[in-house]
Amino acid sequence: MSANSRLSASHKPGGTRKQMLTRVLAIARVTFQEIVRDRILYHGLIIAAFLLGIAYLASQLTFTRQARLVIDFGFSALQISCDLIAILISAAALGRELERRTAFLILSKPLYRAEFLIGKWIGIAGIIVANAAVLSAAYLGILTVIGGVVSKTLVMGILFAVTEALILSSIALWFSVFSTASLSIAMTIGMYLIGTNVSQFRFLATRAEMPIQRAALEWVGTVFPNLEHFHIGTKITYGLPLTTYQWVGSLGYGVLVTTFFLGLACILFERKDL
Repeated sequence: MSANSRLSASHKPGGTRKQMLTRVLAIARVTFQEIVRDRILYHGLIIAAFLLGIAYLASQLTFTRQARLVIDFGFSALQISCDLIAILISAAALGRELERRTAFLILSKPLYRAEFLIGKWIGIAGIIVANAAVLSAAYLGILTVIGGVVSKTLVMGILFAVTEALILSSIALWFSVFSTASLSIAMTIGMYLIGTNVSQFRFLATRAEMPIQRAALEWVGTVFPNLEHFHIGTKITYGLPLTTYQWVGSLGYGVLVTTFFLGLACILFERKDL
């Protein structure tokens, strides 16, 4: 056991649930303030603003389907920005604290490691939501200016994009507990690519001739998070309604997956020898 682990063991955290919540929110607030000053956040915003600008300019060069073009381009920009920020910030958040040695100072106090990790994630989640709010305001503003209709499905699509980003954030944070930032980013992107193509893996499993191939493809399609729940594609473009089962089920699934990976991250971090 390391010196820091022995020190943490001698300062058992305690207090009521209210005190635990206070500690978590204090870490979340500091994390949020630190990320606001981080260049990664501004890079994501710049990329999204650039794509939104392209969408608006492209809509001015055509006389038909202007709103549809802005809806597709703008939503893609918002989704890319949220996912990019979620992955890059979450993958580096824990490693940066350990490199700066600030994590050792914080964890030497009466504080559960899970409180520290959850507080970091809540701060990151706040950044993701704030980023989505800013971009959504610009996106919906442009859509309104050109005479487009802000449908309920579009609003739900934005909520789905945020939910997906929160899932990716929890996955990246989980990877960062036992890996470097660069590997965490690569593995999270890999999880994203698989998660957005789960139905394709299941389809290939039905076409596979060898049992071992079929079993492997079915395993991938079952075990990996199914991010297709949050990609409703043409329904956003054409404003097609979602059933209550679809949006409640998708959001509920997002909460379960996020909680699962955060729980895994907390368990690993509690056992990690710092």
